Amino acid sequence: MTRLTKSDATSAETERQSSGSAQPSAFKYIQSLERGLAIITSFNEKNPELTLADVARATGLDRSTARRFLLTLQALGYVVQRGLYFRLFELQYAAMATGDRLVAG
Repeated sequence: MTRLTKSDATSAETERQSSGSAQPSAFKYIQSLERGLAIITSFNEKNPELTLADVARATGLDRSTARRFLLTLQALGYVVQRGLYFRLFELQYAAMATGDRLVAG
């Protein structure tokens, strides 16, 4: 299986533009997916619970963007929000089940 990176997408788009082709490239990079996965992977054994500020710092996203992603992930069942004052987020069963399916193959 070939892994494509963001630079592959950028290279393909640059080639397409320089050749004058009106055809879209075969690979379109989706930055939103990258950001969502970055948030999910910011949780780990060392940091099973994170505040909004922690997530923003770990991913390089501004707080408002990180908040929108976390609330979306919460609505989808991937994270849960705990605590009244500190508002800690942690991974929920859906995220762990997805990982288990990947490991199981």
